[in-house]
Amino acid sequence: MITEFHMKMLHGGEEAAREIYHYCGDEMLTKLYFFRDADAFAK
Repeated sequence: MITEFHMKMLHGGEEAAREIYHYCGDEMLTKLYFFRDADAFAK
């Protein structure tokens, strides 16, 4: 599930963020934004 949400964050934009917020709340969304940015920086 976490990998699926991470991939949605990378490729889904704001629509994906709204979906994740709906299912998991703001704390998980914040963590996924951090993970997305760290992943992009590492590449």
